[in-house]
Amino acid sequence: MKYKEVFTKKRPCPFDMPKPGDIIFENKSVFVTYALAPYHRDHLLVVPKRHVTNILEMSRKELTDTDAVLDMLWKVYKNKFKYKSVSFLLREGKRSGASVAHLHYHIIPDTRIGDLEHDWANRDILSPQKIKNEVSRIKKIL
Repeated sequence: MKYKEVFTKKRPCPFDMPKPGDIIFENKSVFVTYALAPYHRDHLLVVPKRHVTNILEMSRKELTDTDAVLDMLWKVYKNKFKYKSVSFLLREGKRSGASVAHLHYHIIPDTRIGDLEHDWANRDILSPQKIKNEVSRIKKIL
């Protein structure tokens, strides 16, 4: 299935009620999940549990919890996955290129952001089994 087939249809926000099996890690304010149409095998998303569309809507606690998770993931990518670089990309607002109107961070290792394929609509969505396998693999590493 192509990305455009899922994300151009009117539907509820997929981040508001994630499937428990898709959550890799969580704290009180945010959860970590796998990108459905990743740019890299270990492309993860950090998503606030509360539906927010702008970083200015986040509470101090949500920001602190988010920073803690981003810091933890940076260390995992560097020390356990052994990646040389990690890109953190915040998606908020319609002009950011976000296809979901819910603030979220992309964590993408060893990829130059300018090199990303910008034809988002034709990226493939991972199968449920592939997502299950990748979520399980990453949970073991964390």
